[in-house]
Amino acid sequence: MITKLVGIFLIFCFLFVPGVYGQPFNENDSVNVLIQADRNANYSTVIEYGAPLLRKAQSTNNTGLDRLAGVFFCKALFSVGLIDSSFNLSRRFLQKYKAQNDFVGIVGVYGHLSWVYHQSGQTDSSLFYDTEVVNLLLKEGDPEGALPMSLSKLAMSNLVLGNLDLSLVYLNKSFQIQNDLLFENERDLKSAVFIKAYTHYVAAKVYHSRNEFNQSIFHFKKAVTNFYTINSFHPIAMSYLGMGDSYNRINKADSALVYFNKALLLHEEAKNKKQIVETNIKITLMLIDLGEIDDAIVHFKKVATQIKELYSDEMILGLNDFTHGRLLFSINKIDESIPYFRNSYSFFQKNNNLYFTIENLTYLLKSFVKTNDQDSVKKYKPIFDELVNRGKYYSTSQTRVGYFGKYLHVYDEIASYYIKKRTDNYDLTNEILNLTEQSKARVFYEDLQENSLNIEKRINPAKLNSLKELNKQIIQNQNKIDISTNTDQTTPLKNLVDSLKFLYNGVQAEIKSSDPVFKNFIYQPVISLDESRSLIGKNEGILSLSQSDSFLICLYISKSFSKAWQISLRDLGVIERSEIFKTLGVFQNSSGSEMNNDSLKLKLKEISQTLFAPIIGYLEKIDKLYFTASGFFALIPIEALYINNDELISELAVSYLPSVSFLKLENQKEVGFKKDALVFANPDYIPTKREVYQSGPDLEKSEDSSFFGTKFRGKSSLGKGGTIFFLPLPESESEAKSILSTFPNSDVFTGENAAESQFGQLDLSSYRYIHFAVHCILDAEFPEQSGLVLSQNDTTSTYDGIISLPEIYQLKLNSDLIVLSACKTVYGENIKGEGIVGMQRPFLYAGARNVLVSLWDVPDKETAIFMANFYSNLQNAEDGWILKYLKSLIGLPPKRIKLSKVLQETKMEYRKKHEKDGSLFWASFILIGAD
Repeated sequence: MITKLVGIFLIFCFLFVPGVYGQPFNENDSVNVLIQADRNANYSTVIEYGAPLLRKAQSTNNTGLDRLAGVFFCKALFSVGLIDSSFNLSRRFLQKYKAQNDFVGIVGVYGHLSWVYHQSGQTDSSLFYDTEVVNLLLKEGDPEGALPMSLSKLAMSNLVLGNLDLSLVYLNKSFQIQNDLLFENERDLKSAVFIKAYTHYVAAKVYHSRNEFNQSIFHFKKAVTNFYTINSFHPIAMSYLGMGDSYNRINKADSALVYFNKALLLHEEAKNKKQIVETNIKITLMLIDLGEIDDAIVHFKKVATQIKELYSDEMILGLNDFTHGRLLFSINKIDESIPYFRNSYSFFQKNNNLYFTIENLTYLLKSFVKTNDQDSVKKYKPIFDELVNRGKYYSTSQTRVGYFGKYLHVYDEIASYYIKKRTDNYDLTNEILNLTEQSKARVFYEDLQENSLNIEKRINPAKLNSLKELNKQIIQNQNKIDISTNTDQTTPLKNLVDSLKFLYNGVQAEIKSSDPVFKNFIYQPVISLDESRSLIGKNEGILSLSQSDSFLICLYISKSFSKAWQISLRDLGVIERSEIFKTLGVFQNSSGSEMNNDSLKLKLKEISQTLFAPIIGYLEKIDKLYFTASGFFALIPIEALYINNDELISELAVSYLPSVSFLKLENQKEVGFKKDALVFANPDYIPTKREVYQSGPDLEKSEDSSFFGTKFRGKSSLGKGGTIFFLPLPESESEAKSILSTFPNSDVFTGENAAESQFGQLDLSSYRYIHFAVHCILDAEFPEQSGLVLSQNDTTSTYDGIISLPEIYQLKLNSDLIVLSACKTVYGENIKGEGIVGMQRPFLYAGARNVLVSLWDVPDKETAIFMANFYSNLQNAEDGWILKYLKSLIGLPPKRIKLSKVLQETKMEYRKKHEKDGSLFWASFILIGAD
């Protein structure tokens, strides 16, 4: 009752008593202040300036001013807690506008009511008014240009209700209309910028809800850019928070911390207590993730002081308990942390907050492992499995990578717990395999299964053509941007590319949501111990290494034996990744001065002895090893380690696998070829150059880099501004000729013919072997730039002379082997839960059974000799030409060759001839695949 009386009194004073403020004002300036105050959620200022504007509007019958000030004034009353007054005044305005048949005024009040109900959590009512507004505007016309904002608000209401696909439809329509709008004055222009910013903000929220975090980051950044143009700082702060949340969800705590700090500064300036507390909690969590515990404690103490005024906010209290638990856990007070995790877990589970429910479960399970609470591990692990497995349905592999990478280390922790408990129990060993497989190349394994659906054959051809056409337009306009030096020309092109990408994502979302089989596809489980044994030969074994923060989980499997054990990284003589590169990583030093020294051999022997000790007797009984590893061991050639005082290559052929489960997929593929080999070598490079975004560590090669006195097959020279100059690879031409002489039924392209346009015209599925002896660009930060560099004298708007990673993913291959005879082709980001995401990944996805790659820089001349020997050995391992011809006539597949054996033979020959060089060169080439 008191609130109502106060509200009536204030309205009476503001609207009917002259001189409450008593200050003369300029109408245009006051309107601008009013609009700006509303955008920055400064509602006391809205009330201050709105009241005299309303009086002025009523005294002069200024309908436009009456609408504008009336809506803002009602909104402000609601925001300062005068809710009944806001509704009463809104109804009064609505009755007046209806009596006057004022369509624009009615739309304005409906829009305000939508906002009020949205703020009150009554989203169904908000959706009703948003829909009414849009329908009215479509029916009666849109003289004030209100439709784009109304569509964006309608998208927001649908977002809150979980109708994400429908939200994207409305956002798409809003963007299209905005592109066609014309601006009559500066105020209209600012309003248009605000609408564009808000639409990007809603799009960012939608993509965040769809777990497409890179897309959400893109739109948050667009929103910030536009909000800054019109000095709307409150939505900027909220966009920073959204960006931080998205970066956190893809496991990039350092980037998240940057944006949370930016948001905190703006919230502190605005004195927004709730947002200050929430942001400080998020900053504390990021500091814990980054190991900066002292700074985390400082921020958490601020929260403890500020949170006293917010005890009624359950979300804040839940976050506070979780953060308290994380701090205690980080300083090894595990027992004390568990009650806090239990409290926050119960709250987030009750409120259906999936993200923080999983976060709490993650630390509960780690706590139970550390406190040896076996019953609690058994109780909570199935819940954790069920929640984490929802990540299978995330729409992009990049999103799933970040999602799984954040949580799957828990499986390694539980596997470690089982190993300590008992290692000779069959069921436990099977469980350990299951656990480590779930934390290794998880997303890649699911991508490969998804690809087996052949989704292109299932979807609407018109939608597919639309996707292809949009993709073509994106590439063409991006190429125009790349070659343009005129900023005035590139800005509209960039805006066009952004719009095309948004349309592309919308069509893609429609395709996925409209296909029931694709949408409801249940991924196959990871491989079991029995399955893995059934897929390997009598004289074959599997070695799986999974690296955690402080230990290595090792699992060996053969036909009749399996064993799991754990090794501390300290026992291996390494603690951090930088140290492993000082010891094992000396391979990657291109100076040649320390490559084959005695200390390296000694270090390799020490590591070998520690790693192989539990299974040395079993390794001696096999001749083929399948090897899979995560962490820094994914970059190490295991053939260079030692058994029986000799390098492992002398005893075993080795195939590298993304995961053990990969064996299951490989055995499902069909075989059949029309031709032997396809070769691209020594493309035309001079006098060519190429711009890149920036230079990373792998771009620091100088023009005169040498190894045995010859040129590398990496980037030749990096000039200022990120310009790469490609030098020719003359020895690769002799490499191509030797392959053709060994396999006459082949196609070889060199010089200007080694062009992307030529590559695009070929039926790649007809070749058994595909060989690239070219330069390679691999950029972990900008993977879309990565690719194989073909002739640079044949570039058009369609072909840029590079077969990029995105393009490789789209290929249709049936090859036994892809050979990437270039530098460091396995190089890529080493992602937790995925391993190395390098050039091999898209080729395997596209259908290749095996990919031969290099771990570090390889010399042109020596590589040509090595590859000639490899193909000679490959021919010797094949059927004779008569048998091969007869098989092709009757449709029989060719002989399946153990490529790992052929590679082992080639390496042994090279090692014998170049004994003084040790494992420096031959160990670089590894075979990824299951033979």
